[in-house]
Amino acid sequence: EMGVNPLSGCLPIIIQMPFLMAIFYALREYPYEEAFKSFLWLPSLGSPDPMYILPFLSAISTFAIQKQMTGTTIATSEAQAKQQKIMQVAMPLFIGWISLSFPSGLIIYWIISNVFQWAQQWIMFHGNKKERKHA
Repeated sequence: EMGVNPLSGCLPIIIQMPFLMAIFYALREYPYEEAFKSFLWLPSLGSPDPMYILPFLSAISTFAIQKQMTGTTIATSEAQAKQQKIMQVAMPLFIGWISLSFPSGLIIYWIISNVFQWAQQWIMFHGNKKERKHA
């Protein structure tokens, strides 16, 4: 009725899902050589972060994306506004929680993807504000 496709918000994650699954299994089952097994503070990219830095960063980067998206969408009802507020906190906490057991390499991919998505959206929204000022 409103001209909005309910699946449009799911499309990016559906496209990304095969890549996430491939990275997940590749990192877990890859036979690392001992000389190249560790990366920065991580004992292996195929094992979870023992210092919990990456799960924290994944939750923060997901929160930044959620916050940015909430700022650009307008809730049509009070119920939708409440749902957006709940998802703005629940989704980052969920992502951080599942990141505790995922391979570190996958979490690095997730964080970098979020940073690029945030930057892309910031440029798009910032460019729209400039265009409106000149119009």
